[in-house]
Amino acid sequence: MIDLEKDIKFVKGVGPNRATLLNKLGIYNLKDLITYFPREHEDRGKPKTIAELEDGQEALICAYPVARMNEVRIRGNLTLCKLIVRDETGTMQITWYNQSYLKNTFKPNERYKFFGKVSKKYGKAEMQSPVYELEFSNKNTGKIICNVKKYDLQLRQMKDTEKRDKYKVYGELINTYGYGVEAGAKSMKALNYYTNETIIIPLDNTLTPQENSQKYFDK
Repeated sequence: MIDLEKDIKFVKGVGPNRATLLNKLGIYNLKDLITYFPREHEDRGKPKTIAELEDGQEALICAYPVARMNEVRIRGNLTLCKLIVRDETGTMQITWYNQSYLKNTFKPNERYKFFGKVSKKYGKAEMQSPVYELEFSNKNTGKIICNVKKYDLQLRQMKDTEKRDKYKVYGELINTYGYGVEAGAKSMKALNYYTNETIIIPLDNTLTPQENSQKYFDK
């Protein structure tokens, strides 16, 4: 008999690393995994205006950023990224957590499509961590998409975010401790003050510590 309460990390083919990503989606056991998808398909082909959005629905909108993304550090390693967008009917706020690499992604003079779950507070619509792309791209929107793709996309975005966050930490640590690195070194040991662990940071031995730091920030 299948144990639906079995910890997801012990399911064949998952393992501890993938389990960490699944936990971020609210999936902790086999039952969570089986029941994760609320329905089979999502219709991302029919955009709505901001004024038409309803609380709790998943919707596609086309909108322009009003200004550059605003990044706010809430506490510790938690960063809130806020983007205000507008269409011909109104404005709404879109937020992401710990995705600082998006800061320079959205340009006010370009129109984007956003697909995600809507929440309304005091008559104002909001979205958290939506799927996004340029208006005329149809890679992730503009069609009916199976939820399995949404799940895979979320995992890929989480992996990308974790990788970018790791590189950002590498850049910061090189700036902090790089003065002691010998010329030509291929790596350096540093205390990660976020986790209080000592880590090894790979270096390009043809670059200065400052250049290595910038290389990680640019990834």
